[in-house]
Amino acid sequence: MKNVLNLINLVDAKILCRPSKKNKSPYLADIDLGNNKIEMAHTPALGLSGLICSNAKVRVKPIDCDGKTKRCSKYTIEKVLVEEKEIKTGKTWVGANPVRANNIFRQTIDKKLFDKLKDITILNQEYTILDSRLDFRGKDENNNEVFMEIKNVPLTDYHVDTMPNNRKVFYSTVEKKNYKRIGVFPDGQKKPGNELVSPRAYKHLLTLEKLSKRKNTRSILIYVLQRSDCTAFIPNYIKDPKYSNKLYEIRDNSNVEIYVLSYKWRGDKLYFFKELEILDKKDYYNYGKKKKIK
Repeated sequence: MKNVLNLINLVDAKILCRPSKKNKSPYLADIDLGNNKIEMAHTPALGLSGLICSNAKVRVKPIDCDGKTKRCSKYTIEKVLVEEKEIKTGKTWVGANPVRANNIFRQTIDKKLFDKLKDITILNQEYTILDSRLDFRGKDENNNEVFMEIKNVPLTDYHVDTMPNNRKVFYSTVEKKNYKRIGVFPDGQKKPGNELVSPRAYKHLLTLEKLSKRKNTRSILIYVLQRSDCTAFIPNYIKDPKYSNKLYEIRDNSNVEIYVLSYKWRGDKLYFFKELEILDKKDYYNYGKKKKIK
């Protein structure tokens, strides 16, 4: 079995606080490496949808700060251990570095691990076309030009009975015995006056839609889950209806190909796991904080 990511020299740590007490940047956290060794670590996904929090167990990569870099942290958080009742096994590792998503997908393509895209060869990375910069450009066996955009998905839903009470989440009110965990995108805060969580992600939808109308051209949108506890995927249509409605529209009425790929950790190696279906809107989903019992 071929891995798509092999992280070496990782060490165990525990999150003390984010942001760091030494540096208030939201991209820095204080971590405990054991034996009273406290250091700062770069957290490239900020709070990772609430998973990078006090007492969370993480795996961090030591970084050689040789004075030539402006980094003020000696570690990068690469994985976080999530222990929640929604997970069948009770816990799972989640990739905490969204920058890895592009390389994960590229390895999936180069090693021909996903049958539906085995015929694609990647030619360029960070390719600018129309008014967007897309992650990859390539070609397939029929000499079609192929444009690909990758989105990292750290967020999942929760069941209303066991959802966290300290933050807003996407949650399900379905009968507990019928509950199955799903991945959710997008996540994040809307800027004041903006109706979109990520205007850039929305613009990518429009670009892919336009490109899909060209002759001898394929447009592909990929959602990458660096975790294996989800059974399906749904856009966050409650928090971001404009993005979600557009995603459903291009899924149903365009030639844009959309795939949701889940990956599984075995130690510090990541493997392609399976493709997930995209769910339609359900009346038992909601978004918000857990209501306090009076």
